[in-house]
Amino acid sequence: MSAADNPTLNTDPTIGQPDRLLTTGSYCENPATAFARWLGKTDSQVRDFLMSAPSLGTSWVHQLRVRGTRLKDEHPMSLLGAMAGTAFALGVVTRVLRSRR
Repeated sequence: MSAADNPTLNTDPTIGQPDRLLTTGSYCENPATAFARWLGKTDSQVRDFLMSAPSLGTSWVHQLRVRGTRLKDEHPMSLLGAMAGTAFALGVVTRVLRSRR
């Protein structure tokens, strides 16, 4: 290994991402390098946008999780009975569909 410091990536989303270039100065750029640089910048821009935008799906998932937890805590036997009934009905339907072949 070399004695030089290893570059570290910024993992804090509140601080802007660096240009991700390890060298400074002029260098020749081929199309693959230009595409990789564009892809890296676009990736960081999309991540910044998604982290800053409020998500509508998150609130729906959170509400569903809270309702499920409440149902499990308040009516565990009813929930277990509903799950068993659903599994039984799916088993019957599967058996009928397989017997028709």
